Amino acid sequence: NNHISFNFFKFNSNYSIKEFYNNNNKEEEEENNKIPNILQLRSKNENELNNKKNKKYLNLTSNQKIKLKFYEKYLLNPLFNYLINSFIGNCFILFITILLLFLSFWQGIPLIKNNMDYINILPKESKVIKGFDIMDYIWNDFIQILYIIQKPPNFENIKQFGEFKEFLLESTSLNQTFNNSTSHMSWLFDYYNNKQNEDILNYLHNNNNKLINFNNNKFKYVNMSKFNSFINEFPYNAWKNGINYEININNNNISSIKINKMLILFAYKNTKGLSGKRKLINECRNVAKHFPQFKINIFDTDLITTDIMNIIDIINLNILLIIFICLIICINLIMKWNFIFSIIYITSIISLFSIIFGFSQFLFNFEINFITIPTIIIILILGIQLFIEQYLLRDLINSLFNEIPIKKSLKYSFKSIIKIFPIWLALTLPLIFFAQY
Repeated sequence: NNHISFNFFKFNSNYSIKEFYNNNNKEEEEENNKIPNILQLRSKNENELNNKKNKKYLNLTSNQKIKLKFYEKYLLNPLFNYLINSFIGNCFILFITILLLFLSFWQGIPLIKNNMDYINILPKESKVIKGFDIMDYIWNDFIQILYIIQKPPNFENIKQFGEFKEFLLESTSLNQTFNNSTSHMSWLFDYYNNKQNEDILNYLHNNNNKLINFNNNKFKYVNMSKFNSFINEFPYNAWKNGINYEININNNNISSIKINKMLILFAYKNTKGLSGKRKLINECRNVAKHFPQFKINIFDTDLITTDIMNIIDIINLNILLIIFICLIICINLIMKWNFIFSIIYITSIISLFSIIFGFSQFLFNFEINFITIPTIIIILILGIQLFIEQYLLRDLINSLFNEIPIKKSLKYSFKSIIKIFPIWLALTLPLIFFAQY
């Protein structure tokens, strides 16, 4: 009966079934809305924090009197106001900046050494250090660099062989070249010693002013008629693994020798550590660049390591110029700032870093190694973070006021730049002093 009476009441009321359920859903939604969800609480807390921050910044940027500390009131503020607002102060800042930059680029940055040596990251008691010490002794006494000649000359052609003799002379004229000619290895040297009883390297250095037109016909070109017997004779047949050659026989049964590829090992001395080997390999590469017709490649077991050292050698004028241009383009495209503001800020940042690293070398003999590279990266990251937090945030809030844009940009740029300097001191100076021990 209750069930029948309920149905009777429901169907005879002014509400339909759909309306009845809609009303119930609305009541449930109203009750749920009274309970704040997580997103609402989070947004509420964020709004409260933002309002507090805005009040602080509004107090700083408004005309309200702020209680200053003693040194701020009587030392820093008068000094900054005088330097920024007076003509003499501006001239003084400009003079000091130019002087510091001149000293940094003259006696600082060009002299920074790249010493990415693995021994710097090993503990002093490590047994591996003994291996490095042994290699240092060996490299200091004797080390060979492999030259791969991808396109050798026609040794029977006077002109082409003359150019190749110039290459041999220059390769063995480096400061670290081993004086004993027998320390250098090539099939060409053995061929002259074995078949013509001559030392071509000694002859080159004794007649370096007459490279192409030697009076001795043996050195004008190479007589390759005995090459076939030479290359098949012990122990010189071992050079078959270091030469790619062809023997062509014409209709008159006369053979001609064509050398397609060949190897030369030049010996050097006074090489100290990986930094010394890096310097030597770079000098050998410079020699190879002078003779592009031979397509010479340099090889050494530590070639990849020295290439990494060359890549990490980042402090130079070209890289600074590229960074300067890229930063200006990025700031103008992303932030939509005035072009002049971008130049002022980025010039200040690059100048500050140049002065820091220049004077670090000048005062502390700063060098690029496994300790200082992370420090440089940390400083750059902190500089970007300071730039975003201190400059952009204040710039956004101060845009509510009619402050002069140039004055505003200079003021906040100067403050954010100054904050980088003590951070660099705190991070770098202890590392520099500990690295000396």
